[in-house]
Amino acid sequence: MDLIILLISLIPLQIFGQFSSIHENNGSFNTLYQNANIRVRINDQLFQRSHQILQNLFIWQVQNAVIDNQLQCFPEGCVTIYDFRITGVTLPKTFTLNPTPPNLMHLQMDMFDMDIQAKVNGNLQMLLGLPLTGNLIVTARSLFMPITLELQKTINKIPIAHVTSCGLSSGTVTAVLQDAGVLTDIINIRYANELNIKAREVVESTLCDNMNRMIASQINSKLKKFPQYLNVYEVMKYLDQVQKRYTRQTTHQNWLPRQFYSIRYPRQAQLNVIKNYNEVTTFNSQVIAPLIERNLSDIFDFNKLKNINIYLDIIDTSSSTTDYIIGIHGIADLIDKSNAKTYTNTFLSNNLLPNFPKNIKPKMLDVIIDGSILNGLLHQLWRSNAFNVKIDKRFPEFQHLLKTSCSLDEVCISDSIPEVGENYPDQYLKIKTFLTSPPTAKAFKEKIIMNLEGLSIFELESNGNEIGKIPFTAKIIIIVKIIENSSKIKLSLLVPELEIHNSVDFFGLKPEYLTSLKTGAVNVIQKFVNSKLSNGIDFQPFTSHLADVFGVYYPTITFLDSGELLFQSDLDVHRLYYSPHFYQ
Repeated sequence: MDLIILLISLIPLQIFGQFSSIHENNGSFNTLYQNANIRVRINDQLFQRSHQILQNLFIWQVQNAVIDNQLQCFPEGCVTIYDFRITGVTLPKTFTLNPTPPNLMHLQMDMFDMDIQAKVNGNLQMLLGLPLTGNLIVTARSLFMPITLELQKTINKIPIAHVTSCGLSSGTVTAVLQDAGVLTDIINIRYANELNIKAREVVESTLCDNMNRMIASQINSKLKKFPQYLNVYEVMKYLDQVQKRYTRQTTHQNWLPRQFYSIRYPRQAQLNVIKNYNEVTTFNSQVIAPLIERNLSDIFDFNKLKNINIYLDIIDTSSSTTDYIIGIHGIADLIDKSNAKTYTNTFLSNNLLPNFPKNIKPKMLDVIIDGSILNGLLHQLWRSNAFNVKIDKRFPEFQHLLKTSCSLDEVCISDSIPEVGENYPDQYLKIKTFLTSPPTAKAFKEKIIMNLEGLSIFELESNGNEIGKIPFTAKIIIIVKIIENSSKIKLSLLVPELEIHNSVDFFGLKPEYLTSLKTGAVNVIQKFVNSKLSNGIDFQPFTSHLADVFGVYYPTITFLDSGELLFQSDLDVHRLYYSPHFYQ
């Protein structure tokens, strides 16, 4: 969800383009081609709301403009025009912002006026050398100015907006000299055309120069804060802070003004990287931990997430006359690779672009995220040994799998595998399970299917001696159910397939003799995980936070059968752009 918020930072510009690669502003280009696996589509409704921000910013910039001194030469000599003051600017009657194929944004300001005053000083050699001093009055009426914008990026992959064309297309601009004594009428009559040309140059350069200044100061200053990566753990911690704040407000009726809450948006976190990721990390309750960690930290080491960043790179753009799309390449990778596993991630070879479904009703903002993001994250979690799980007698749910022998009214592993109790009576086992290859996942409309391949090692808890190995492959299904008339999503786990490999080394038994053990393991895993997921996920804290702080309204998340995730929302563009929280 936080990735979605960050993508919205480009909305005030609306500068995206038809699958054209973003070029770097120094003329160089990265020839290593990458496909976008995140696509953000800005739809027509948002354009209709966005232009007001640019209009207000531009008018403010022009009203506070500083115009450089000008030199105007005549046959009789040259004069300096200085001390320019903009005495009046009217709002355009029409101000439109629209995408223009293939990869541009067209901004039009029509029917606006502008008045400028300046001082004139110089000498003209007519019959005699005459000093010329006076005031120049510039009047511009019914101006029409089209501007073309595009998105570029620096060699450091920072997105920037660039004005590719700007100029006055129509309108009248006149200049009149005043208070110049006997030379007033002479100059106005003899050099009216020269004065009008100079005035038009001044008006055009003033408007275009200040458009560039406005883009640099008000837009690019914010775009440069668009993160080049997200730390997964910091994002989860931020979401947990949002949930805690919401709980405090609703439970204790905390009406303190919002400015007293200092929740910062996660960006490029400065982290102390754990050097040995093979070690099991003990959860410290004093450390701020994500909400989900309180439910699943027993079996999953969330501290491993500190070593994973999702790197973001804007690489292509597309546009039609009604929408604009930006393509982002997102890839998960480890910060510290010194203890990482190596494995060829074949899933990343998918070259298909994620496509927006044709049967959806567009909102102001549509974002589609390809399954390679999820699989890349799973790959890096596997490389950092995050899926290494150790089960021992501290988990009462697994007692019947860990106890080697028991009485008639108890259940233990010897009931299905007598050889265990015969060889190691009255003992407890511990099971270490790890994945031998990266897991893969695909999202569907109401479920996520994951395929796992791993190895379970059985040891005696008393001395750590190994007594058996069971290699396996498994398919697990995470069922995602949206509760009607509620902001909650219910999650549950199903293990429909678990196969033991023929290379099993467990008291000389073949896979078919381990069926009862396999069935018992599936049942206890499903029961254990589903007990942790039973409360579901309530999105109300996050939707309220998005609306209140960022102006993101009515967000929806949909899993598509094509394996992609679709995020849609409407936006209050003014609240988003002027939010003090967003660009901290």
